[in-house]
Amino acid sequence: NANNANANNANANNANATNAAPGGAGSRESLGDFELIELSSAEARRRLQFFSQSLRNTQMPRSTGAVQAAGLSVLIPCYAEPLQIYLPHGPSTPAVSDMPGCKRLNQKEYDFLKGFFEQEYKILRDKDEFRRAPRERERRPQQLRSLAEVAHAAERVERTSRPARESAPTAIVDSIEADQEWLEREWVTGRWQAMARTVKGMMKYRRALSIHLDAELPNLIQVERDIVLGLKFRCVAALQTYARYDEHVLSDVERLLVGYNGQGLAIAYIEERVVSHEEEIAELSQGETAVLSNAETKYFACLIDGGLREGSNSYFKKVPALSFKKAGETVTVQRHNRDRLAPTFEIELPGNPVYNGKADNQNASLIFTRGDVLNAIDMNQEGYMEEALKLPCLLREFAMPASSGPPPSIVGFKEHIFSSIGALGDFAASSERVFGTLVQRTMAYPLWSRCHYGHPDMLDKIDQMAQGGMSKGDKRLNLSEDIFAGMDAILRGRHIAYRDYIQVGKGRDMGVDSILGFFSKLSVGTADMTTTRQAFRMGQRLSLGRLLGFYYAHIGSYLGQLHYFHSSYLLISLAYLGAAAEGTQLLSAASATGALMDSMLGPIAILFIASSLLPLVFVLLAEEGWVSAISSPLRQLAHLSPVYFLVQSRVIGASFSREFSQGGGGYVATGRGLGIFHLPFHEIYVFLSEMCYYPAADYCLLLIAWPLAGPMKVGIFAAFFAWFNALSLLLGPSLFNPGCFHNPRRPFAQWCKLKFERRALTFEDDHSGVLSDVGTWLTWLLRAPPPDERSGATPRPNPKRSWEESFRKRIEDRRGVEWYSLVLPSKEALMAVPLLLITYKAMQPRGWEVWHMFILACPLPSLFVVSLLTPLLRWALLLRNRDNQGTLSDLSGPGCAVSPHGATGGPQRQTTSGARALNRARNAARVSRRLAAHLPRRRASARP
Repeated sequence: NANNANANNANANNANATNAAPGGAGSRESLGDFELIELSSAEARRRLQFFSQSLRNTQMPRSTGAVQAAGLSVLIPCYAEPLQIYLPHGPSTPAVSDMPGCKRLNQKEYDFLKGFFEQEYKILRDKDEFRRAPRERERRPQQLRSLAEVAHAAERVERTSRPARESAPTAIVDSIEADQEWLEREWVTGRWQAMARTVKGMMKYRRALSIHLDAELPNLIQVERDIVLGLKFRCVAALQTYARYDEHVLSDVERLLVGYNGQGLAIAYIEERVVSHEEEIAELSQGETAVLSNAETKYFACLIDGGLREGSNSYFKKVPALSFKKAGETVTVQRHNRDRLAPTFEIELPGNPVYNGKADNQNASLIFTRGDVLNAIDMNQEGYMEEALKLPCLLREFAMPASSGPPPSIVGFKEHIFSSIGALGDFAASSERVFGTLVQRTMAYPLWSRCHYGHPDMLDKIDQMAQGGMSKGDKRLNLSEDIFAGMDAILRGRHIAYRDYIQVGKGRDMGVDSILGFFSKLSVGTADMTTTRQAFRMGQRLSLGRLLGFYYAHIGSYLGQLHYFHSSYLLISLAYLGAAAEGTQLLSAASATGALMDSMLGPIAILFIASSLLPLVFVLLAEEGWVSAISSPLRQLAHLSPVYFLVQSRVIGASFSREFSQGGGGYVATGRGLGIFHLPFHEIYVFLSEMCYYPAADYCLLLIAWPLAGPMKVGIFAAFFAWFNALSLLLGPSLFNPGCFHNPRRPFAQWCKLKFERRALTFEDDHSGVLSDVGTWLTWLLRAPPPDERSGATPRPNPKRSWEESFRKRIEDRRGVEWYSLVLPSKEALMAVPLLLITYKAMQPRGWEVWHMFILACPLPSLFVVSLLTPLLRWALLLRNRDNQGTLSDLSGPGCAVSPHGATGGPQRQTTSGARALNRARNAARVSRRLAAHLPRRRASARP
């Protein structure tokens, strides 16, 4: 709402501020009140270019100011992802880095970040604070080196007066930032996908609202401004595992809360508590463990916001950190050698709500949000200050009714993928960029079928509370928990909009295993989503245009990936069957099937490659110009992007199909680390054997046996793409594995012997390369699973340890598969039928009869018989289990009671002794039934 003169002055001030900022200013030219600056930072140019272009966007509504804007709450769920990054060898670096919320860089990751961001790291080293840090640390008092003592000092300052409390966090933060290690950790965290990076980016919303309030109400005093900002903004970090953080991560949480004290930052978490033994727990000393019987555990949703509690004058109070482990009727309580912040508010819950991670974590933290609008943000995102200034315009969207009805229930906007590091990072970033801009814009209008995809959508809080929360919490059907908020909104007649005049940053996976694992999780979640009641109701109630739009962006996209593999496999199989039929002089079909493959396989492959690159061309042409639209796809082609997209397509299609036929899908943890480490081949093999390597072997066998079976009448064009599909699936995963062409430092035989004798595959001694991969794979094949040291039994199978354990894990996963999935047609079974007919006709002149064919087709009848007998066997086992339960209930009595406490045991051995007694009773009942079945019955007159 500022006039032109104020706008010119603001632009001039921004230009001067940019000139004073470090980062390397190039040539400058004075033009009136403006000063043109050529920035050497590509990221700065990109952000300023998008900011200037977005101001001309006609979709951006006119702001009514920050005073009339709706209240906003940013909700950031986090499970065990890193909060603040630790250096490889720092004074405060923890010795163990596998705890929740803790991430310690190794030297390779640290050197890579310094080399990749070389100019920015040089700016960091040239800062006055960085050079002054060692001297400041020497002059600083000894008692302020630990954060706990800093917090206690802050509490002493807070008790004195309110003005002193307002200035205390600033002084504490200044003393912390004077540390060289802390500055370097801040720099590394700002270039990693960490929780602290996201929180600091989202807290810029409050700074932007404060700037708007200064312009709208310049005479407003600081206390009143803080009250208004408290009503307009809150950032809730839902740290699900906060109660299990160690002392290092807890100190980082304290730094974050102290740094943003009084600015709307809050920590939400779920706390487990024993309420029936509070006095005994209070008497525990640090490191002591207690076993409590008949303990009642309850769960509380807690919030830490740094507010003053009733009856206390402390803003950050410490409480002991406890962990609970329940076994039967006993609860083991352990007090750790650390303290954590006490909650400001707590609400008792009817039970433990967190069974499915992110969905339940969001819904449990929803009660602590404020305002009318929710902003769903993932922990690997970041915010920009210039984009936060548009926040009042974006919040205005919820007050503007659409042309066809009420205001939107969900408003989505653009993401910039900042993790485009390396070839795979570039491929993943381009795919996400196309989906986050072109696809979602088309789905919102004219298809009117856009749903909620988690981040960074803004949602109407009242609507989400009315439909049961932000996410659905079933861990099987609702694996993709975010989309159901949009589906419910569509079913309730609400509108979902998309706007591209504002953006936030977003990080993605960068390794071959993490990227493919992420797409596998999406495919499984989409397959489960198609079986839900929401999808069924949308199929009944949506109009044809909206239903086709929903199909195009969700189910149809994954089915298309599956059908590409089926179509190419079908053409190659038909060509092989035609060559075999003509080679055995059964039919003259080689020319017909070869012509079909020659005319269709090449165009299908070209369409597949074009569909993976053309959307990116259109996006770049609209946003960056024709130079980038031509150079970026050509660069990706030079990096063999068609090979990667073919592997990705096969993973998506196989995961989608397997979830439909067998089920058993679940969440896949990707890690979101740097894709600079070499992954051993056996780990890739465990993950991609059924998806890529087995189909690639089928391809190769068909293409090799094709010329041997009969005449090959296919052009070079189709034969090239047939071998391209086969070799891409066979070599693609290893081709994009970093360091796959390096040579090992030790001889191959000695390396294999060392690996086999050590019986462990350690990452520190692993050397990337082809021979090393072969050695690790052979070691994985030959190694026997180690027995459990305590019980001597075989432990739970770990597929990455040996082939035997991988096979056992696969069998365990398929135990719960329904019987009818075994009779579903597969490409191998469909191809076996014509091959049997060709073989029978070809072998008839040599005296083969029909029974020879039955012997040859033995796997097919046996599969059919097993599929029919499976439900009968399950029914028999169910009856047997019921008989066992009835026998055990008869045996349970005073005479069969087992004391819960052994001679030397205690409450800790109660579960073990009860299980052993149950097993003995079950075995005795089984033996008695078998003896009773074989012994003759006694007559009534027989002697006793």
